[in-house]
Amino acid sequence: MARPIPQTTALPTPRVRAHHDAPMERVVILGAGDLGLSLRTYLADRGDTRLVGYLDDSRPRGEGVEGVEVLGAAADAPALQRAGAFDRVVYAIGYRNFEIRIQLFESLRREGVRFHGVVHPSSYVHKTAKLGEGVHIFPAAVLDMAVEVEHNVVLNTGVILAHHAHIGPHGYFGPGAKVSGFTRVGAGCFVGIGSTIIEKLTVGERSLIAAGAVVTGDVPPRSLMAGVPAVRKKEL
Repeated sequence: MARPIPQTTALPTPRVRAHHDAPMERVVILGAGDLGLSLRTYLADRGDTRLVGYLDDSRPRGEGVEGVEVLGAAADAPALQRAGAFDRVVYAIGYRNFEIRIQLFESLRREGVRFHGVVHPSSYVHKTAKLGEGVHIFPAAVLDMAVEVEHNVVLNTGVILAHHAHIGPHGYFGPGAKVSGFTRVGAGCFVGIGSTIIEKLTVGERSLIAAGAVVTGDVPPRSLMAGVPAVRKKEL
């Protein structure tokens, strides 16, 4: 279920410090690629968690990633969490293979893995917005009032979600993408850099909105949309 979160500041702040009496949540980053390294930086900017390791299928257990140990593979997450190795997982599987991105998250979720969403302190999230598990919000992103974002969504740098927008699970939004008010974006969509979706539209699940596209009408599921105004190039 999506949950309300506290309002964050609209102005950049260098660091969010945990209360001195509160224990810092211990997290691992699942995925040591570019997304994982970006999220590691944003965790440091917040300063309210402690990174205790990585999980990555392509690196051997015990290897170091910029001084932080690889604790195992993705499949090890449930057992390691039950054993108390960490509190929650920062899920850093990117957009290059959406099927893996979706299936692995849902598999781990069914096994009881808990996910930590990284909200950069320079983003603005209205106090009425609701976020699901594992939602990552990059610097200078804006989520207006009554926005709802379901689990495992990445909102890249400068993304704007206008009032009452609804984003389905597993989406990935490129830098500067804009979604207007009362628009619904379905599950597993990729919304490219600098694209715009105008108000009161529905974008069907597993669709791809190309970079710079301007969507002015409803989008059927599994559509590739490109151009200004955007047209449906093919079914995915």
